[in-house]
Amino acid sequence: MDYDSGSFPGMKSILMKKLNYPLMLLLLFICRAVWANDSSVGELNGSIEFLKQNDVSMAKERLLIAPDRINVDYVFINHAAQDVTVPVAFPMPAIYKSGMEDHSVGIANFKISVDGNPVKSESRWRVIHDLGGKGEEDVTAKVLQNGWTLPQLRSVFESDKSIEEYKEEGKPPLRPEWFDEGHLNIVIQQYFIWQQHFPAGKEVIIHHSYSPSFSTGVPWDLKTIIETQDTPFPPTVLKAIKKLDADIKNQSGNEAGIYWGNLTYVLTTGANWKDGTIGDFTLRIHKRKENEVVVPGFSYPLKQIDPLTYEFKQQNFKPTEDLSIMFYSDEFL
Repeated sequence: MDYDSGSFPGMKSILMKKLNYPLMLLLLFICRAVWANDSSVGELNGSIEFLKQNDVSMAKERLLIAPDRINVDYVFINHAAQDVTVPVAFPMPAIYKSGMEDHSVGIANFKISVDGNPVKSESRWRVIHDLGGKGEEDVTAKVLQNGWTLPQLRSVFESDKSIEEYKEEGKPPLRPEWFDEGHLNIVIQQYFIWQQHFPAGKEVIIHHSYSPSFSTGVPWDLKTIIETQDTPFPPTVLKAIKKLDADIKNQSGNEAGIYWGNLTYVLTTGANWKDGTIGDFTLRIHKRKENEVVVPGFSYPLKQIDPLTYEFKQQNFKPTEDLSIMFYSDEFL
């Protein structure tokens, strides 16, 4: 089965808010927080990111995405006459406190290697204030000046307590400008950073893997899934979802609903390299079982290469959009 191009925008009721974060020293970071209406929270999963480079090209990228894991293999080539050493960063999903008091499960089991050798990275934390349409501000220093430590602030974001409860416990006040209609409008984010050396004229192979942040919640009925889709499903996908719905009803004998999960991934940072393209790009999306339905949220056609895997391949690929992948299943994702 081939997926039609341009048919899979994200669900309206899932992706409600995105926050972009600025440059950190010489590092270019692009990582957005995304939250859901239902019982769990997930964010935009990121890839390793670099300062925009005119000498180093991304010759290959092999990206495998599944609900429980993300594996990426890169081949970089330095075309300059001299070696290049640049800071490299992997941004974790931002932790924030929503009006629903949900908090993040985040990314887990993050591992990275260069030419087969494990890399030791440095962990850094930042606090970012979203200024609406006027950009963002790094307020880490202001938070510390207010009498908070970053571990203390993380504990606020990761708990179910309200801000008012923390005030009653004697915690320092947070600045009024950090609130929007009563909701805290700052996020705290961790980065893993290391220095990467690219020898002149040579290939460098970088691998990273992790368990992604994944949004899910209470099951949806078929009508809700269809009506909240931005554009109609292609016939093959609609047929598969209807069959899944019928199978669930046959199994349960009632209106159990369809389990769903949303996984988002930053792909556009691949354009930060020489010529703004990936020389040889392969994306594979892997589902857990055959009757799961995958809605890729990707404007390019994917081909089913086996019962569980869909693939997109292109030479000189210019990534202009990030991924928002929906998984529909008859069991909890």
